[in-house]
Amino acid sequence: MATQGSPAKFSYCIAENEDASPWAPMCDGDTVTVYGGEPPHNVNDHVSTSAAGILTTVADTAVSLGSNVGAYFSQAQLLIVLGPEHAKTLAADGLSRADVQRYVYENARIPFGLLKLGGMWGMHDWPAWMNAITDPAARPPRVPSPDDVFVVVAGGSGKHSAVVPNCTFSRAVSRPINTR
Repeated sequence: MATQGSPAKFSYCIAENEDASPWAPMCDGDTVTVYGGEPPHNVNDHVSTSAAGILTTVADTAVSLGSNVGAYFSQAQLLIVLGPEHAKTLAADGLSRADVQRYVYENARIPFGLLKLGGMWGMHDWPAWMNAITDPAARPPRVPSPDDVFVVVAGGSGKHSAVVPNCTFSRAVSRPINTR
C-alpha cells in the first residue's frame, strides 16, 4: 500500500449508468477505459437546484493542494462522476457534457500564491509557462484542456457526485471490448 493507502490503488471499477444519463455514452459502443485515479472525492450537494450551484461545488472539490499528482501537470486529468440527479439538473438547465467539461476546466482553479504554499510545488519539473507566473492571484488551469475532464453519469439516486483526480503520471486509455 503506502503511508496512507487506499484499496482504489488496486481496483476501483464503475459502470456508466447510460439509462440515467441525459447525454450519449461517454464512449461509443462497448468500451472500457482505464484511468489511474485517486479514491473518489465526494461532491455532497443537496441544496443546489441549478447547474451553477452544482458545478461550483464540483469545481471546488476538484482542486486540492494535497492531490497526488498535485495540479497543473501536462498529463493531469479529472474524472467527474455525476450522480443521475445532478446530471438531470445540469441537462435541464441546457448543459451538454462538453459544457460541463468546459465549466470545470475554467473554474477548477486556485490562486498561484496558494499553490506555492504546499502540496507538490517544487517537487517536479513544472512547465516553463508555470515557472514564468509571477502574479500570486493568477489562477492556472487544473488540467491542460476541457478534453482532460471526463464526465460520466454513474451511481444511483441521491444528490451525490464525485471527483476522481488522476493519481499517476499516466493518461486514460479507452479500448473497445470484443463482445463475441
